[in-house]
Amino acid sequence: MKFFLVLVGAVCLAGSIHAQSTLGTTVTNAINTSKASVNTAIQQLNSTINAADQSVATAYTQFTQSLAALYQTYYTRFQNYTTIDLSTLSQTIQNLPTMMSPPQPIQDWSTNQIFTDVQSSVQQVETTLNAAVQTMTNSCAPPCANAAKVATCTTKWGPKLSTAPITIDRITDCVTAELVRFSDIGSNMASMYTNLLTSASNYLKVVDVCDTPAADVLNNPSPMYGSPSIQCLNTYLQRISYMPVNSYVVDSMRYPQTYLIQFRVQRCAKLVELDVKDRVAKVLESFQSCL
Repeated sequence: MKFFLVLVGAVCLAGSIHAQSTLGTTVTNAINTSKASVNTAIQQLNSTINAADQSVATAYTQFTQSLAALYQTYYTRFQNYTTIDLSTLSQTIQNLPTMMSPPQPIQDWSTNQIFTDVQSSVQQVETTLNAAVQTMTNSCAPPCANAAKVATCTTKWGPKLSTAPITIDRITDCVTAELVRFSDIGSNMASMYTNLLTSASNYLKVVDVCDTPAADVLNNPSPMYGSPSIQCLNTYLQRISYMPVNSYVVDSMRYPQTYLIQFRVQRCAKLVELDVKDRVAKVLESFQSCL
C-alpha cells in the first residue's frame, strides 16, 4: 500500500511538473510570437511614414518648380517693356530655392519616441507574464503535498496567460491603428502644396487689373497715357517679388497631427500594459483560490 501511495504521489507530481512545463513553453511561445508581431507593425509604420515623407518631398519639389515657372511667365510677359523695372522680379526667381525651406520629415523624434514607449510596454507585459508563470511553477516545489491539485489548477488557469485579452498583440493593435493616419498626414501635406500653388497663381493674376496699354505706349510712356499703367505694373511687380512664400503652413499643419498620434499610441500601449497586468493579477488570485 505504501508503495502504491508513493507511486500515485510520483504520478501526481509528474503531472504537475508536466502541466507547469507546458505552461512555461506555451507562454514563452506566445510572447515571442507577439513580439514578432509588434516588430512587424513597427516596420510597417516606418514604411508608411517613409512613403508619406517621400510623397511630401515630391510634392514640394513640384511646387517649387511650378512656382518658379509661374514667376518666369510674368518676367517673360513684361521683359520687352523697357520702361518696367524687372530686376527685383528676376532676382526673386533666382533666389526662390533659397527663399523656401523644404518640409520637415514626418519621421522625426516623435515617431522614434513611439517605438521606444511601445517596446517599453511590451517588456513590462513580458516581465509580468514570466513572473506569473514562475508563481504557478513554484507553487509545487518539492516536496509537493498537493501535486494533483496544482496540476488541475495550472491546467485550468495557466492557458489564460497566453490567450486574449492577456496578450501583447493588443499593443500591436495600438501601432497598426495609426498606419492610415500617418498616410493621411502625408496626403494632406502633399495636397497643401497644390493649394499653395493655386493661391500664388490667383494672387499673381491680380496684375491683370493694371490697364496695360499697347507695347509702344509702354516703351514710350507719356504723362497722359502711359504713366498710370506703368506705375501700376512697376508697383505690383515689385510687390509680388517680395510675396511671402507660405510653404511653412504645411509644416505647421504636420506638427499637431503627428504629436497627437504619438500621444495616442503611447496612451494606448500604456493602458494595454496596465490592463494586462491587472488581468494577470486576477488570474493568479483565481489560481491561488483553486489550490
